[in-house]
Amino acid sequence: MPVLSAPFVAALLAITVASPVAVARTNVSATSSRLAAQGDMLVSQGQPANAVDFYETALVADPKNVAAFVGLGKAYEKQGLTGKALSFYRKALVINPNDLGALEAQGLAMIAKGQLAKAQASLDRLRRICRSGCVQKDRLEAAVAAAQAKNASARNNARPASRTAARKPTVPMVPVSSNRRGG
Repeated sequence: MPVLSAPFVAALLAITVASPVAVARTNVSATSSRLAAQGDMLVSQGQPANAVDFYETALVADPKNVAAFVGLGKAYEKQGLTGKALSFYRKALVINPNDLGALEAQGLAMIAKGQLAKAQASLDRLRRICRSGCVQKDRLEAAVAAAQAKNASARNNARPASRTAARKPTVPMVPVSSNRRGG
């Protein structure tokens, strides 16, 4: 078995820790993971309101369960509460700033809110973290591109009214006779 020199190990450790790909790992309790998985199942079955209870209980069991925060965000998003969903994606990213699922979900929610610049920021972060073979990055790229194309199309279809159409028709002035006959 080869022996690695101390300077080599130190350099390797420094690169790993400094790399944006180094992901903060947290050991999530088995109970919390199981509860979050049940929440995921309910969301996939179209029951996001019921899923919220499982995600919240998962977070009571383990307040650092990133998957539970992301799941809670997705459950709220399915209920049309995109702003609330974004707050849970942010909480997930506080725990793990490089979580691919949280970054993708945050970007997609930003698109839903019409905030393409913020969605682009999430995509840029995913690109720095995940150079290739990253489905989250690929899906968010496609969604951002589609939203940009939709906005460009909407801008092209919204033409200003022509100036001539906005003018009122002119009515010829008829002189009024000052020759009145009174009686």
